Amino acid sequence: MYPYRDKITVWLIATLSLNYKGLEFGLEAQLLENLVKLDLSYYNRSAKDQILARQLDPSTGYTQTLINAGEITNKG
Repeated sequence: MYPYRDKITVWLIATLSLNYKGLEFGLEAQLLENLVKLDLSYYNRSAKDQILARQLDPSTGYTQTLINAGEITNKG
């Protein structure tokens, strides 16, 4: 017999910019000659200051304006 060739991979990704930030962490493992496989990951990302169209009152003479607002967060 020969020894098992196990493989374990761990990663961490962090992103930070003016309007976007994120973190991702993961673990991947293959054990017992690929008989057992494990894949775990976690992420948390958010974006802010998105450009959105906002409706205006018709009495202003305009129908809409663009505003710098909004935030989205994704986790999993």
